[in-house]
Amino acid sequence: MSFDSYLIEKYSYTQENQYFRKLSDALKSTFEGVKGEHILIGNISVNGHFFDALFFSRGLVTVIDFKNYGGKLKFSENGPWLIETKGGGEVYVQGGAQMRNPYQQVRAYRFSLMEFLEDNQNEIFEGVRSNINWSHIGSIVLFQQKVSYDYDSIPGLIRPWFHIADNDTIQTLLLDKNSDNLNLTDAEIRNILTALNVSPEQLLERFSFTDDSPTRKQTNVSAEKIAFIKRLIDGNVQEPQSTRLLKYYRTLIQLERFKEPSAENLNYFPFNSNQDPERYSVDLSENRNFHEAWQRNKQELYPKNVFVGIELELNGKGKTLLYTVLLTSEIKNIQRLEINLNQFELYVKELEQMGLDEVVIDDLSTGINVANTLSAKVEVFQSILSESIKLGTRLIVGLSSESLFTAQLQSELSSLIKNNSVDLNAVFDSFLYQDNKLKNADPLTLDPFIQITPLNSSQTEAIQQAFKQDITVITGPPGTGKSQVVTNILANAALNNHSVLFASKNNKAVDNVKERLDALVGREAVLRFGSKSDLIDVTKPTLEKHLKKVGNGDYEDVSEQLATIKQSIKNLHSRKSTLEKLIEKISLLEGQLIEYDNAKVNSIDKRIEWENTVAINLKDLFVTQRLSFSVDPIELTLKLKTITKAKYGFFNKLFFDFFQKARVVDYVKRVNNQLPTAFKNYIEEGAPFVSLEQSLIQSLENNLLFILELHKEQNAILSKQKNFDAELIGIEEKLAKARTELETLIEQRPTYIKEINEITADLPKKGLNAFSLKLDDDLCKINRSSIQSFLDFIPAKVWKNEDILDFTLASGNFLKSFNIVCVTSLSIKNSFPLKEQLFDLVVIDEASQCDLVSALPMLFRAKKAVIIGDPLQLRHITSVQNYEEEYVLEVLDLQSLGKRYTNTSLYDYADSLSNKSNLKSVFLKEHYRCHPEIINFSNDQFYEKRLGQSMDVMTRGKDFKFGNPGLNWKSVKGEMAKDKNLNVIEADACIALAKQLLRDNQGASIGVVTPFKDQKKYIFDGLTPELREHIKVDTVHQFQGDEKDIMILSLVISSNSSISKANFLTKNEFLINVALTRAKSSLYIVGDWQYCNSLSSKGTMQSPLQKLAKYSQQLRRQVIEV
Repeated sequence: MSFDSYLIEKYSYTQENQYFRKLSDALKSTFEGVKGEHILIGNISVNGHFFDALFFSRGLVTVIDFKNYGGKLKFSENGPWLIETKGGGEVYVQGGAQMRNPYQQVRAYRFSLMEFLEDNQNEIFEGVRSNINWSHIGSIVLFQQKVSYDYDSIPGLIRPWFHIADNDTIQTLLLDKNSDNLNLTDAEIRNILTALNVSPEQLLERFSFTDDSPTRKQTNVSAEKIAFIKRLIDGNVQEPQSTRLLKYYRTLIQLERFKEPSAENLNYFPFNSNQDPERYSVDLSENRNFHEAWQRNKQELYPKNVFVGIELELNGKGKTLLYTVLLTSEIKNIQRLEINLNQFELYVKELEQMGLDEVVIDDLSTGINVANTLSAKVEVFQSILSESIKLGTRLIVGLSSESLFTAQLQSELSSLIKNNSVDLNAVFDSFLYQDNKLKNADPLTLDPFIQITPLNSSQTEAIQQAFKQDITVITGPPGTGKSQVVTNILANAALNNHSVLFASKNNKAVDNVKERLDALVGREAVLRFGSKSDLIDVTKPTLEKHLKKVGNGDYEDVSEQLATIKQSIKNLHSRKSTLEKLIEKISLLEGQLIEYDNAKVNSIDKRIEWENTVAINLKDLFVTQRLSFSVDPIELTLKLKTITKAKYGFFNKLFFDFFQKARVVDYVKRVNNQLPTAFKNYIEEGAPFVSLEQSLIQSLENNLLFILELHKEQNAILSKQKNFDAELIGIEEKLAKARTELETLIEQRPTYIKEINEITADLPKKGLNAFSLKLDDDLCKINRSSIQSFLDFIPAKVWKNEDILDFTLASGNFLKSFNIVCVTSLSIKNSFPLKEQLFDLVVIDEASQCDLVSALPMLFRAKKAVIIGDPLQLRHITSVQNYEEEYVLEVLDLQSLGKRYTNTSLYDYADSLSNKSNLKSVFLKEHYRCHPEIINFSNDQFYEKRLGQSMDVMTRGKDFKFGNPGLNWKSVKGEMAKDKNLNVIEADACIALAKQLLRDNQGASIGVVTPFKDQKKYIFDGLTPELREHIKVDTVHQFQGDEKDIMILSLVISSNSSISKANFLTKNEFLINVALTRAKSSLYIVGDWQYCNSLSSKGTMQSPLQKLAKYSQQLRRQVIEV
C-alpha cells in the first residue's frame, strides 16, 4: 500500500510545478490506503514526446496531459476544442507537439508509450505474461479548472481509453479505471520505472524547488555582442506593440545578414599575435588596394560593411574559420580598424565547404559561443577537429556583401514600420500578432469550379476551402498530390479572374509549379518573377513579346468558346451532383426501409398490447369476431328516461302502466331482436329485458343501459381499430413506395456510376481546356498601355510617393491580364509594390521550411492566404541563436510572446492561428507515390504518432515493377572515418548497387540519398559522368521534393561511430522520413543493420533507425546480410 510521486525535471512554468505538487498531494490521500503500488511521474520524455504525467497501478496505465482551462467544453476528434468560459467568452484549447487538439496529442502520446513498453517488456515482465495487452493503456486530458462537456460527443470507440477529467473527478476516475489486461505486479511497475530511467533521487519529496523556474543552460554572452544587437534593434518599449513586433523581426533578419556574409575585395594583412586581442588594431594603409576600395566605399550612398576573418592553419593550409562584420557607420577612423578578436564568430560557410556535417558544425558553434577568448576558441577547434590546428599568420579583410534578398526583406519590413501599415490587413495582422484578427470571410467566387488534373476528395476540399476562408492550412505529406492542389488553385483563380501569387522560399518548388502548369497547357501559362537579372533577362522580354503579338493581332478572340465550355462544366457539375444524390439516396432509402419495417412492427406490437387491455368478452365480439351493431342512442336514451321516471311516484307508475308500458316493451323487444345473435346472447346473459328476479321496469332499464354502454364501448374500440388500421396502411404505403424507388435506383445505379465516371474523366479535360482558353482570352484583351506602364517600373524603380501610387495602379491593372504570378518569397520587392491586399490570394508552399518573417511582406499583400506544408519534412534553418532572440524580445518588452523565430516555422504559425480562429484545415490523406511497405513505416511512425493523423495508402504492391519492390535492407558492416562523415565500404556498396540496379532496370529513375555531405561527395565522385546522368546522388536536404523509382539510402553510421551521430538522426528524425519517402517502387537501405537494431531504446527516446531496423525484420525477406 503506497503512493509515490516522481518529478523528472521542473516544468517550464511556476503554475505547472505548483499544480503537479497539488495533484500529488490529492492522489496521495486517495491511494495511501489502497492495496498495491501507485506511481505518478511528472514531466518525463518517452520516445521523443514530453508527457505532463504518467500514472501506473495494478490494472491501470495512463497518459495524463494538463490543460489550464475551465468552462463548458466542446469536444472534437479532428477539429479544435472550444471552451465557453463563465463570463461568456470563448477560448480554444491547444494541443501540444504540433497536434491540432488535446485528443490527438494524448492519442499520439499513448501510442508512443505503448511502443516503448512493448519494446522493453522483456525487462519489465516477471516471467511469461500473455495476458498483458498494452493497447489497454489509457489517456486523460486533465483540466486544472472545472469543466463540463457532453459525454455523448465522445465516440464510443475511444471511450474505453480516452477520458476528460478535472480536479473534482480525477481521483475517482483513477480509482474506478481497471483492466485485467494491465494487471501488473508491484515488481513489474517498479521495472517500468527502471526502464524509464526513473530513480529514487527524482522522488517529489526530494525535489528542490528553488525558484519554480526551469533550469536553463547558461550561455556566456559578452556585453559587446549584446551591445551590437542592441544597436540593430532601434526600438523601445514605448512604441506600439505592432511597431515593436516588426522591429523584432527586422532585427533578426539583420542578424541573419551579418551571420551569412559574402565578402569581396578580399585582402590579406599580417596577423600580430603580440597585440592585445581585445584592442587589436589593423593599419589599413598596409594594403593599398583595400585602403583605396575602402575609401571609395565610404562615399557610396549605401556603403558596404567590413568583413574581417581570422585564418587558422589546418594541415598546413590556411582556413578562415572565425570572422566578424564591422558596421561601416560605426567606423570613425578611416586609417585603422579597432577590433575585439575575442568576439569573433564561427564562419560556417568555410566549414561547409570543408565538408563538415551539421553535427560537427553545431558542436563547434556551441563551443565557440561559450568561449570568451580567442585562445579558448582555438582550443574548441583543437578539441573537436584536430589538435594540430593553430592560429595562422594572416587576417582577411574585405567588403561584406550580405544577402541581397535578405536585404530586400529588411527593406520591406522597414517600410511597414515607417508607413505604420499595421491594421490595414486582417490576414497580415493575425500572423503578426499571432491572434485572430479576422472578420467574416468574404469567399472568392468559383463560377465554375474546375479541375485541370484528376482530384480526390481531400484535394478537392483543399482547393475549394482556399477560396472560402481568409487563412487555409493544407498539410501535404509526401505523395499526396500537393502539386495537383497548387496547380488547381492557381487555375481556378485565373479562370475566375482572381489574382494569385504563388511563392516559396525554395526556388525549386516555384520552378516545379511553373513547369507543371506550362506543360499542362503546352505553352507558357505562368509568369515567373525573381531577381533583377531574371526580370531583365526573362520576364520583361516575355511581356514585351506578348505586347508585340497583341499589337500585330496575333491573338484571336475566344470569349465565346470560353463561355460555352464554362457553361458545359457547370452543366456537368450539376448533372454529376444530381447523379451522386441519386446514388446517395440508395443508402437513404435502405435506411428508410429498415425504419418503416421497424415502424410496422411497432405499430402491430402496440395494437396487440392495446387489444390485451380490452375485456375478454368485448375483445371476442369486437376484435376477434370483428362484429358491430347499430342503435339510435338518442331514441334509446329517451326511452330510458321514460322507464326511469316510472320508478318514482305512484302516479308516474300508474301512468306508465296504462299508457306507456306496451309501447316501451315493444320498443325494447324490437331493439333486442334486431341485434346480431352474438350480441343478443351477450345481452341476454348480462342484462335480459325480462328477468324473473327483477321488476319489469327494472329489467327494462337495465337492458337498455347495458345496450347503451355496449354501444359506447363498441364505438371506442372501433375508433381505436380504425386508427391502427390507418397507421398500418400509411406505413405499408411508404414501404411500397420506398421499395419501388429503391429497386429502380439499384437497377439504374450501374448506369449512374458509369455516367459519373465519364463526367469525372471529362471534367479535367474540359477544365484544362477552359483554363487554356482563359489564358488566350486574357492575352487577346491585354491593355497594352497598362502592361507597358508596369514594365517601365520593373525591376522596381520607385523613389517618390507619387511613383508608388502609379506603380500600385500599374500593378493592379497588370494583374487583371496576368492573374497568376510565381515568385521566390525573398525577391517579391523587385516586382510588386508593398500594397495591402494587392493579391486576392497568396499561396505559400514548403511552409515548414519557411520562417514567418520571410512571409510577412507577402501576407501583407494578400486578401486570403493558403499555407501548405508538412511539419514532418525539413524544417527552416536559422543562424540566429536562442539567446540573441531572447535578448531582442527582452529589449522590446515582448518576452510574453516567447521565441517566434528560431524554433517556429511559418507552417507552425499558420496551424496555431487556424486553431485559434476555428478555421478548417485540410490534411491530404490519400497517398499515391510509394510502395505500401515503404510508406507504411512513415505513416505509422511519423504521421500517426506525431500528428495523430494517417494517410490512406492507395498504392498496391503488385503495381510496382522496378528493383525488388518494397523496402530492402542491405546490411554492410563498414567503418566511419574519424575525420569525416564517410563510410567507404558502405559507399562502395552503394555505388556497386546503383550500377547493378541501372543495368537491371531499364527506364527506371534511380537516386542515392544520404544525410551526410562527405558520403554524398564520395559516392558522386565514384560515378562516371555518364552514370551521373542516370543516377542522382545528393543529401536529404537537396532531395526534398524529388522522387525516384528506385532509391538507395546510405546511413553511414556504424558500430565505431560516436553516439552523437546516431543522436543527430534521432533528434532530426524528419531526415529519415524525407529520405524514405523519395522512393516509389523500391527502397534499398544500405547500412549496418545490427548496429542500428542495437541502438538503445532503454532511454526515453527511441532511435528511428532502431524502429526502421525492427520494421525491416518484421518484413522478413528484407534483411540481406553481406
